[in-house]
Amino acid sequence: MPVYATPEELNNGFTPAGNVLAAPTGFDVPLPEGTNPEPQQDEPSVWGQHFARITCLAKCSAGQTV
Repeated sequence: MPVYATPEELNNGFTPAGNVLAAPTGFDVPLPEGTNPEPQQDEPSVWGQHFARITCLAKCSAGQTV
């Protein structure tokens, strides 16, 4: 588990040494308590399109109308 530097340690003009890391900022910051990320949007299925095309080709080769 990383140890984060305190603001006092970072303001002394020296670079922290050892396993001391700067506090995380950006995408890896944990969400505040009680919030949920937005649900992922449904994307078109490549496999669904593939099997639909195969079904269409099979029906056409069998003489059926699509």
